[in-house]
Amino acid sequence: MGLKRNQIPYQIVFWVSTIFILALSLWKIRQGIGLKDEHFYAALGYRLWQGDGLIADEWWMAQLMGFFVWPVVGVWRELVGSNDGIVWFYRLVYTFCTILTGIHCFYRLKKWGKVESACLASLLFMLFVPYNIPTLSYNTMGLLFMMNALLCFEEKSKGRLFLSGFLYGCAVINSPFLALGYFILLVVVAIKHFMSWKDFGVFTLGIVLIALIFLGFLFSRASISSLLIGLQHVFDPSHSEGLLMRIIKNVGRFVLAYQIFAVLFIGELIVCLLLKNKKENHEKFLLGSLVIHGLSLIWIIFLHPYSWEIGGHSLVLFPIAWFGLLLLILKPSSWHVRFLFWVSVFYAAILLISSNVGPVSYCNPLIIASMMTIILIGDHYEGTWLSYLPYAFVCLLCVIRIFGYYGEPYRKEALVTKGPCKGLWDRNEVVKNYESIYEDMQYLNSLPGEYAMFITNHTWEQVESNKKLGNDATYNYFWFKEDYIHYQEEYFHYHPDKTPLYIYLDEENPYDMKEDDPWLSQFKRIEKLNHGILFEKD
Repeated sequence: MGLKRNQIPYQIVFWVSTIFILALSLWKIRQGIGLKDEHFYAALGYRLWQGDGLIADEWWMAQLMGFFVWPVVGVWRELVGSNDGIVWFYRLVYTFCTILTGIHCFYRLKKWGKVESACLASLLFMLFVPYNIPTLSYNTMGLLFMMNALLCFEEKSKGRLFLSGFLYGCAVINSPFLALGYFILLVVVAIKHFMSWKDFGVFTLGIVLIALIFLGFLFSRASISSLLIGLQHVFDPSHSEGLLMRIIKNVGRFVLAYQIFAVLFIGELIVCLLLKNKKENHEKFLLGSLVIHGLSLIWIIFLHPYSWEIGGHSLVLFPIAWFGLLLLILKPSSWHVRFLFWVSVFYAAILLISSNVGPVSYCNPLIIASMMTIILIGDHYEGTWLSYLPYAFVCLLCVIRIFGYYGEPYRKEALVTKGPCKGLWDRNEVVKNYESIYEDMQYLNSLPGEYAMFITNHTWEQVESNKKLGNDATYNYFWFKEDYIHYQEEYFHYHPDKTPLYIYLDEENPYDMKEDDPWLSQFKRIEKLNHGILFEKD
């Protein structure tokens, strides 16, 4: 006779599964050199390690996350003495932070619900990777800080409330628009007496502490005047459209991803609200919703993969979280579950109005709402076939993690043996291209001079260079070459001391810029290298 699920020691299930996910993650993080988006996180940390400051020296919207990654660069430099392998190290730190957060999830969630549901929800968190880029970034760190902040939000413990505020402040640094959440909480406390003013003050003190530490770092490297100048330039052209237009574009991208299911989801919500007081119809409605959501998952995974290679897998979270919303409306639930669910939705809404990427961005925070959906299903469907749905969710995320971007079988062909991506595997042609560029960087490193500028899509070049950066650590995010050139002229106007002695023009650059471009006339061509052209200040 088989062992009933409620007799299974889920402590053991959780730890065995966690060890498996850790082993899987350690295997995965060595596969694939990565996209250009990943490498500029390391480039930013390296720039700050070299002594530059935020905002004053770096004109890029999401740069504040550098506050958390420059110590990572410092630790690696102390251990290794160079940047060799630092991309892998970023991934390794992210992996252990995710596993530790998953463990924190388990031990907190099982106090708020069934141990089985806590186990599955925590595994779901550990399996999910925002943007499918398993590294330290403003996306991954923002989610990690937010998750831990929510788990620590406990009125009975002043210490946990203080830590919750501290961690929430860290999340705000990674995604500044989240500061709005503090003021929403303030209003809720004032109107609904959600918590005592004393407890709210303790939470606020945690935020104040990390804010003071951050400001101390900020002002230790830049003057007020240079910070004010930098603030004028941190909003790049790719985010220049108005708030309303950005919302319309992001909603349009959502409809493009889900197509007819986007309409069905809205229809579900309307019907759900109409049936709220008709309990006899709830189960039939939810069963019909499950059919719609199951078909939507088949659509997004197999029939219409939406930007899958850059994190489109996050779209599977929306149908899961949306079903949780329907349960939240129709079924009773604890305040912890409601609180975490709605904060997750708030986080997603913040990205909806601030991101120019689309649903692959604003679906990421819904991992928390999806975890709460597992808790809700466990609370209301114990003993029925619907109680197996969370297992299906976890298996789905596990399959995506195994066969996702980092880990496709063909990638393990050649090993990178030097430079920032040392220790990673990729296709033969990718590694050969990397080695060709690496030789260019070694030549540049052999030349005298302090500053260099890189016109490139390969931002790991900046991490390999021993020169300081004469431009932003990010890859170029302007829509048009004219905007980019205007930006450079503005930057060097305010930072004449950072005018680069060398410019490395990669043959793979965002604007298809050539050596005869008029803007480069102020520099003289000195060398045609393997993968680019090197210019020197004339």
